[in-house]
Amino acid sequence: PITVVAGESGIALFPEVEVGEHKKETHSMHIAFNVDKESFRSFQHTFEQKGIEFSFEDHHWFHSIYINDPDGYKVELTTLVMESPA
Repeated sequence: PITVVAGESGIALFPEVEVGEHKKETHSMHIAFNVDKESFRSFQHTFEQKGIEFSFEDHHWFHSIYINDPDGYKVELTTLVMESPA
């Protein structure tokens, strides 16, 4: 992916991936928000308490949770869990 960051905002662009002879696949389009660790845990707790389905992914440096908004769009909440080595 290509990542562009300005200040505390950023965007990541992913290329199409070949998955078959005549088919290409792209990563799902979604919007992501970077939150601090405390807010990340709070969102997880709130989703669990309200019965809102979400999925969790460990991206090594980041942890993410994903939900679908009422229109079916994917929303990601992500938090830094490990500083990258300098």
